[in-house]
Amino acid sequence: PYVYNKTSEVMISFDNADSFAAKGSYIKDTGLRGFAMWEAAGDYDDILLDSIRFAAGFD
Repeated sequence: PYVYNKTSEVMISFDNADSFAAKGSYIKDTGLRGFAMWEAAGDYDDILLDSIRFAAGFD
């Protein structure tokens, strides 16, 4: 997902549970053996981590 401000012409992209699950599905479908995350400090309940792990089949 992303947000875009037409006035300032600034785009901000981010991940959520749905986008992480899509990335997990890609990992599984292509046979990759892992993934890397840059930052997950705000994922206190592991919602993002769990969504990619389960979709990738790493549960």
